[in-house]
Amino acid sequence: KLVKLNLVFFNERSKRYSIHPMISKFADRFITKAEQGISRKRHATHYLTALVEANERMKSKTSKDLQYAIALFNSEWENIQTGQSWSAANIKQDENAPRMCYTYTEAATTLLGMLMPAGKSLQWFESALTAARQLNDSKGELEQVLNLGNAHLSSNNYFLAIANFKQVLGIAHDTGKCLLEAGVLNDLGLCHAALGQNQDALAQYEKSIQIAQEMGDKAIERTALNQSGHVYFAIGDAQKATGFF
Repeated sequence: KLVKLNLVFFNERSKRYSIHPMISKFADRFITKAEQGISRKRHATHYLTALVEANERMKSKTSKDLQYAIALFNSEWENIQTGQSWSAANIKQDENAPRMCYTYTEAATTLLGMLMPAGKSLQWFESALTAARQLNDSKGELEQVLNLGNAHLSSNNYFLAIANFKQVLGIAHDTGKCLLEAGVLNDLGLCHAALGQNQDALAQYEKSIQIAQEMGDKAIERTALNQSGHVYFAIGDAQKATGFF
């Protein structure tokens, strides 16, 4: 009957009901702000759990679980986004919100990269960075600055990416995270190369190669060598470039 009166909608595809937005607004007039806050926090908590489940399915890497995770994320995207927005908006008002906000981003990073534009990822990484700082979580802060750098790199915002990568580089160097340092040097090299700053790019790759060789990491070394070769091709030195492949 409520469906026939257009007070409630039924989605044939998801087999779920939803309340008409005007009814929701009308109902809001009869509950207190405290009750609204409790309701929205419960909503955010519920859909954080759903997002964490999707992320756990992603980790299994089976075709069935990947399909389930993507379907869950897509079908619940509006609710997930609403929950994340609540947690981000209440980082300094609610004691649980910072951890919830950080976990939303942590659980969504892979799916955001696959299914959403880079601009959406940037918003979530910024919120998670604020949450990490509120939690005094230095590891989480480093992770989100790195995420921001990668997102800016993917969006061709090279100057912003360089600023983020330099921040990560300084921390990695000071804390002895050598492989992270080598990897970020490669990312910095990509940014400089994209800006036509070829000598700066080669300098970053050279440092990365040295660290990777010292640490015995062939993958990072190979990446730096290949990227160096591309830079030499770009500046017209094909003979030297071939020595890096």
